[in-house]
Amino acid sequence: MSKLNYKLERSNDKITPFGGISLLIPLLDKMGIRDFLDKELDHPGSNRGKPPSSKIIPVILSMICGGRSFSDIDKLSFDKVLSYISGIEDIPDSSSISRYFSKTESMLDEVAVNKTISKLGSLNYKIETFESS
Repeated sequence: MSKLNYKLERSNDKITPFGGISLLIPLLDKMGIRDFLDKELDHPGSNRGKPPSSKIIPVILSMICGGRSFSDIDKLSFDKVLSYISGIEDIPDSSSISRYFSKTESMLDEVAVNKTISKLGSLNYKIETFESS
């Protein structure tokens, strides 16, 4: 059996277990996901509100990392290194995202639901088209 030689050193470098996410952000941007979400989904009523992509992109990233509920997004929102390397300055916490989805759901009627499903269907088509090119 061969022996592996590793040298361990102390470092002040900041690290994150979610470092791979920084590779996904440019991919999502190149695919136009952020622009699509901001253009097609309703924006908050106040001028201080953030665009829909600021709440939906963290949900997507959390799901890619194995998250199964809104509370798993808190692991991303508390990670300052992830915020820095991904360029997402302010990842909302789970309560903000949950509130966004509950408001969106309560505002929707049957027509709006059909419109949202239609928009998500065209997003799916956009992703499939991007993958095949």
